[in-house]
Amino acid sequence: NDSSNIMSPSPSIEDIPELLAVPAPVDDSLNRITSVHASCCLEDEIAYEENFPPKQHSEKHAKFIQEMTGYSVCISALASTYPLKTVYELIGHKQTVHTFQSDALRLISGCGSGMLRIWDIRTGRPVKKVMAHNGAINSLQFDGHKVVTGGWDNFVKVFSVYSLRLYCTLSGHTESVTTVFFNKTHLISTSLDKTLRVYTPNVTNNPNQVVTYSCDQVLTGHEAGVTHGDMDSDFIYSASLDQTIRLWGAKFYNPVRVIHFGAEIKHFTFNDRLIIAATTNKRLIFADRRQDTPSHHILTGEFAVNYIWLYGSRFITGDTGGLVKEWDLPSGSMLRTLHGHLGHVMCVQASKEQIITCSADQVIKIWHLSELKASGNALE
Repeated sequence: NDSSNIMSPSPSIEDIPELLAVPAPVDDSLNRITSVHASCCLEDEIAYEENFPPKQHSEKHAKFIQEMTGYSVCISALASTYPLKTVYELIGHKQTVHTFQSDALRLISGCGSGMLRIWDIRTGRPVKKVMAHNGAINSLQFDGHKVVTGGWDNFVKVFSVYSLRLYCTLSGHTESVTTVFFNKTHLISTSLDKTLRVYTPNVTNNPNQVVTYSCDQVLTGHEAGVTHGDMDSDFIYSASLDQTIRLWGAKFYNPVRVIHFGAEIKHFTFNDRLIIAATTNKRLIFADRRQDTPSHHILTGEFAVNYIWLYGSRFITGDTGGLVKEWDLPSGSMLRTLHGHLGHVMCVQASKEQIITCSADQVIKIWHLSELKASGNALE
């Protein structure tokens, strides 16, 4: 029952079964962008811990993912990835690009200097910019009217999505704001001060009115800094350096569940019951939001994952080695690695048409993918 508040002792990382991913061949030149395919054979070519026989473990992962998402392993689908067609670079930021979001018309990005930029995603041309924060912009989200940013300076700010005129500044956090996210009724921020702050818009009848917010509630419970947050219609999710992800009721903000991951969490993504968390000890950990402990984990290789983007039965990761990797969700197989960034990959966004990434190398890359007819459920 999702509404239960069951808390159990935190497991050690050794308690979580491990599935080792197949590494892709490494291109020696990071400047040369490649699309490299690793093996897709689940049982024969993935290395496993001695404690977990290959067949037993592969079946465990596949069964877990099918239960969570309905996706099943399809060998023909594993071999189907959209080929890399062209790569475009958006250049203009002078420090690490920490975050971005895009739609069909624009891409908005924030960097370590506090600069907020709008780009025309169709042409790659810069449109507007503003110095938004005194320090890094860690997170942003926009819609058709506003852009919300969270910064290293402890502030949440709301700007016009057209002119970048500042609507309001929200204070209250005592340490860096790590994520901001909103829907029609709430704006939520997370912070290294261990809290989440919930804001509601001050409603007006004029759609062109300046957007302002009031803080309704401060959510406490984490024992270390909150590194990432998100929400759906039922829950607010928050991940922390205290090695947990907490679920809160989206309506009354009541604590619902604490999931213990046994390692500090950098980022996570979710789809209904499935949660995938990236941890500082170079693991992707798979969990059911209805359970207090995770199911199993995959080693990510030499580098820790900074960001995960889940779409359909695939997910994309960006890591501290500057690598962008595409994974098959039902099998846990790593399908290919995109080389090209010269620093940490900080944020990724993906679809069947393109993959967008930003990095500590100050560059945003748009990896356009050519059409490929794929069978099975790989690219749904």
